[in-house]
Amino acid sequence: MLAMTQDAAQAVEQLVEHADLPATAVVRLTAEEGRSNGAAASRELIVELVAAAPADDLVVPEARIAVEPGSLPFLDDKVLDADRDGGEVEFRLYSQPDGGL
Repeated sequence: MLAMTQDAAQAVEQLVEHADLPATAVVRLTAEEGRSNGAAASRELIVELVAAAPADDLVVPEARIAVEPGSLPFLDDKVLDADRDGGEVEFRLYSQPDGGL
C-alpha cells in the first residue's frame, strides 16, 4: 500500500484546503507509462489537484488523495514524499524499505 511521509501529508492538506476549492477537492495520483529507457518501460508520476475524484478512483478520504485504478500496482510499494520550496511543492516517490513502513 502507498505510504506517505509527514511532509507529503502536510503538503496535500495545504493544497486541498485552498479557499477557492470545493470540499471534494483531492490530490490525484496517476503513474503513466513513459518512454522506454532501453531496458524497461519507465513510469512518470502525475500529481494533480482536482475538484473531485473520478468515480472509479481509489480515494483515501482522511488523506484527501485519489489514485487512478491502473496505477495501484505500481504505487503499492512506494512512499510519497514532498519538498516545499517557497510556494512550490515537489512530490517524489521512493521504494518502501523491505517490510513496508
